[in-house]
Amino acid sequence: LRADLEGNLVDRAEAVDAAILALVTKEHALFLGPPGTAKSLLVRSVCERIEGTTYFERLLTRFSTPEELFGPLSLSALESDRYERVTAGTLVEAHIGFVDEVFKANSAILNSLLTLVNERLYHENGAARPVPLLSLFGASNETPEDDSLAALYDRFLLRVVVPYVGDDDSLRRLLEIVPSTPMATITLTDLEDANALVRGTSLTVSAVDAIIAVKHELAQEGISVSDRRWKQCGKLLRARAWLDGDSEATEAHGVVLTHALWSAPDQLRAVERCVSKVCAP
Repeated sequence: LRADLEGNLVDRAEAVDAAILALVTKEHALFLGPPGTAKSLLVRSVCERIEGTTYFERLLTRFSTPEELFGPLSLSALESDRYERVTAGTLVEAHIGFVDEVFKANSAILNSLLTLVNERLYHENGAARPVPLLSLFGASNETPEDDSLAALYDRFLLRVVVPYVGDDDSLRRLLEIVPSTPMATITLTDLEDANALVRGTSLTVSAVDAIIAVKHELAQEGISVSDRRWKQCGKLLRARAWLDGDSEATEAHGVVLTHALWSAPDQLRAVERCVSKVCAP
């Protein structure tokens, strides 16, 4: 699946890896970059290769309303004094969601979206219902400046900067590439099995020590990371090991932390240095 995606997308290996890591860990991924860098195409390409999944996509604006993500109010329910939405075909019933310009989310959307991505629950009419969401993919041209969006930003464990193609060879491939039908597909059951195998992959003492060492290196650079993200680092190492065909996660698999430990793009190089120093000296 990874090879098929990389063959249809130019210079997007890191983003493809992040998308697959998100799916096998049931985490969320964010793609940051200017318009026209195939962020939407990447997510659609992933989804069309997973059979049996329900996909939802929406572009947010400053004027977006909750109805766009969670469905319109049910008129028949209102007649019975119940506040319910018609959620068919919305993010509430999707296995994979893609929200473009995700940081345009306003306060009316934010609380429900946070609960949905973090707890996999949707609250309505005083009750909480589970949702089938595996991963939410977000895209944005920039990191959020509003502090109210910090919690949503932190929910995206994997973050990848997606730039324009960088050299003549890449541009030549971009001009010559012909979109093809998916040559590799997986099922929803395959994805669930993968998630179970990732959870069963052991985390060695050396991997734990590497995570702690990276934390100390980042502290010297003045970079702090939330406890939630440190907790999830072990899951990422397990997933990287499983995708590499290894039975246990070691410090060498810690290179994947590059995608998880920066907050602003200007921190990316420092994070790469710290992670490489510990995990790939």
